[in-house]
Amino acid sequence: MSTSLTPATNAAAPISASAAAPVPTNAAPPLSASVAAPVPTSDAPLPASTHTGTAAAKPVLTDEQKQALKKLHAVAQQFESLFVNMLFKSMRAASPQTSITGDKESNAESTFTEMLDEKRSEAISQTGAFGIAKVLEDQLRASVLANPAQAANARSAADGIL
Repeated sequence: MSTSLTPATNAAAPISASAAAPVPTNAAPPLSASVAAPVPTSDAPLPASTHTGTAAAKPVLTDEQKQALKKLHAVAQQFESLFVNMLFKSMRAASPQTSITGDKESNAESTFTEMLDEKRSEAISQTGAFGIAKVLEDQLRASVLANPAQAANARSAADGIL
């Protein structure tokens, strides 16, 4: 059994203006007419329906929570600094270990470049260029605010522990 397909004869026929669907009379007004709204000219307060209410207000943080968030920020920056420093170390390991003069790099030069990379990684983490610290803060903010006493008492490298 064979089936044949025949093309439609009026596929590209133009539609006349009289054949178009009629526009309903209850259509929305043009955009420009609906956007224009009267602007209050007096200093009277706006009606209560235009206020955002307390949903948009920021929650008030306690001093303990503020301290915990500051510590979270510092630790997140330290983590980003450590990560960037590890990137620098792996980039240096992949490059030739020669000095400017072409000789093998001395211990003093390698120590200096390690210290320079550490300071550069700290500076980069303070600018937030990588964004790792911001992501960590965003993810850990809720848990820090839930238990600020534990977060505020946590030790960090800034305390001289690490």
